[in-house]
Amino acid sequence: GDMRFNDFIPGVYFVSKQAGDESSAIYLGESDNVDVTLQNHDKQSCFDEQNYNRVSFYKNASREVRESIVDDLLPTLDLACN
Repeated sequence: GDMRFNDFIPGVYFVSKQAGDESSAIYLGESDNVDVTLQNHDKQSCFDEQNYNRVSFYKNASREVRESIVDDLLPTLDLACN
């Protein structure tokens, strides 16, 4: 993808497709550095197939907190690429 963050951002990230008022959930993950993770993501081809156009993130330095957020949210989301 061509989405770049300039800063070192540890956090939870959410890949989605936004079309008008409709949003499609594609992937949820966490990383010590969201930018580096997204530059070489093992699910990039799936993101592309889903025509992703948005990456949202919640900055948090604690891996424990990030993993807890992902664990809490994963069962509630219908994700195309997780």
